[in-house]
Amino acid sequence: MRSMMSWASVFRLRQYTKASLWIVPLFGMALGVVLAELAIAANGADWPPSQG
Repeated sequence: MRSMMSWASVFRLRQYTKASLWIVPLFGMALGVVLAELAIAANGADWPPSQG
């Protein structure tokens, strides 16, 4: 079932999102934080196991 938003509201939201300059950097910053946490976790992991 479709949401209760009118097509005009959806259009306005889509146009606002396309025109906004802060949305892409915000997602990039969030992705950077997640990737940094994964890199720190991978650095501390004992993988691959040592052969000695």
